[in-house]
Amino acid sequence: MLATAENPTVRWSQWQRIGFRFAGTYLLLYTLPFLLGMMPGIDAWWWNTADKPWLMLARWVGSHILHLRTEVTPFQDGSADTTYGYVRVVCTLGVSIGVTAVWSFLDRRRTDDLTAHDWLRFLLRYNLGTTLLLYGIVKVIKVQFPFPLARLVQTFGESSPAGLLWSFMGISTAYTFFGGAMELLAGALLLFRRTTTLGALVACGVLANVVMLNLSYDVPIKLYSSHLLAMTVLLVIPDLKRLANVFLFNRPCEPARLDGPKFKQLWMNRTFVAVQILVMGTVVVSNVVESVERYRKQHDIPSSGLYGIYEVETFVRNGETIPPLLTERTRWRWVTVQGSLLSITSVEGSGERYRSKHDQDKQQLTLSPTTDPDIEYVLSYTKTDDGRFTFRGIFKNDAVAATVRRVDESQFLLVNRGFHWINERFLNR
Repeated sequence: MLATAENPTVRWSQWQRIGFRFAGTYLLLYTLPFLLGMMPGIDAWWWNTADKPWLMLARWVGSHILHLRTEVTPFQDGSADTTYGYVRVVCTLGVSIGVTAVWSFLDRRRTDDLTAHDWLRFLLRYNLGTTLLLYGIVKVIKVQFPFPLARLVQTFGESSPAGLLWSFMGISTAYTFFGGAMELLAGALLLFRRTTTLGALVACGVLANVVMLNLSYDVPIKLYSSHLLAMTVLLVIPDLKRLANVFLFNRPCEPARLDGPKFKQLWMNRTFVAVQILVMGTVVVSNVVESVERYRKQHDIPSSGLYGIYEVETFVRNGETIPPLLTERTRWRWVTVQGSLLSITSVEGSGERYRSKHDQDKQQLTLSPTTDPDIEYVLSYTKTDDGRFTFRGIFKNDAVAATVRRVDESQFLLVNRGFHWINERFLNR
C-alpha cells in the first residue's frame, strides 16, 4: 500500500516493490520504442538505427533459444504482431527480469521506495498519455480511418476482417471523432497527477474496446494495444482500495498521495516542468501539423480531376479487348483514386491497392503495390471531351488500355442513407 496524506509511513512490501519494478520496467521497455517510432523526425532514426540492438538480440534469441527456422525480420506494413513482435516480447521479459534482479539487489537495504515509484509512475503515465494523444489526433482529424472510397465497389465477402473494421470506422465521421475525443481526454488527464486515476479509468474503458476490436477483427496490433491496456491497469492498482471503498463498500477513503518526481533545488523543478510543457507541446503541435498534411493528401483532388470512382467501360490487354465476364478474373471493373492511393477492382470483386505518384505535367501515374513498394508500374492517362479517362501502360507484364467513366459515389446507399431520428421501418441491408 502506498503512503497517503493521512498515513505517510505506510510502504509497499518487498514483493510489491519487486512486482512494480518488473511490471513498470517491462511495460516501458516494450511500449517506449513504439512511442518513439511515432514521433515525427525521430521515427526513421529509431527504426533504422536505435532499434538495431533489439533486432540483433531478437535474432539471436530466435535462432539459439527458440530455434526458429526463419530469420526474425522487423515490423513490416504496419503489423506489430509479426514473429519479431513475439520474439521481442520474450527478449523484453528476459531483460526486465535481469533489470529487476539487479535493481532489487542494489536497492535491498533501502526502506523508502517512493522515489522509484514516483519516477516509474511518471514515465508510465506520460508514455501512455502521449500515445493516446497521438492516436486521438489521427482520429479527430480523420486520417487513421479515411472515407472507404475503394471499398464501395468491392464485394463484402472480399473484405478482410481488418478492412471491414476500417470501413465501418471510416464511413462514420461522428463515431471516429468520438473515439478520438475519448483518447484525447484520457491522454490529457494522464498528464496531470491529480487526474491520473480518472485518466487511467477512462483509458481503461477506451483501450478495452480497442483491444477487443483488434482481437475480433484480426488487426495486427493486438500485442501493442494489450500492453497499453496493461499500463492503465498498473496505474489504477495503487488506488484500487480507495475506489472499492467509494464504489463498492460505501466507506470513506483517504486522499491519494499526489507527490511526483522532485529535485532538491527549486530551479530544477521549474526547469523540469518547463521541459515537460515544451516536449508535450512540440509533440502535439507537430503531430497535428503532420495529420493535417496527411488529411490533405488523402483528400487531394488534382487539377486533372483524378479523384473518385471510375467504372471501366473498355479494357484492352495486349491488343485484345476483354469483355466484363466473370471468367476474366484479371479484367478491371473499377478504378478508384483517393489521394495517393489507387485501387483496382476486378470483375469478381477482389481489389488491389497501390501507392500512386502523380505527375500532372507528363500526365502519368506511377503505381507501387502497398505490399511491395519496390515494384513500379507507369500508366499514362488522357482525358476525352466527354469527361472520360483512358489509362495506358505496361501493367504486370501486359500492355493495357482502359477507358473509364466517373461514377458519383453518392449513389451508394452506404453514403446517401445518412442519419435519421425517426425510422418507420428497420432498414438493414
